Amino acid sequence: MEVLALVIVCDGHRSQSKSIFEQLIKKGSKHWTVDIWVSA
Repeated sequence: MEVLALVIVCDGHRSQSKSIFEQLIKKGSKHWTVDIWVSA
């Protein structure tokens, strides 16, 4: 999951990061959603 987050930040695709962000929320991974938001 860390690598995926780093790739999102490198690509700079906010729409894509938001999509994954929402998917993680549905899975209940609140800790990761926060990390992705901060990194992005």
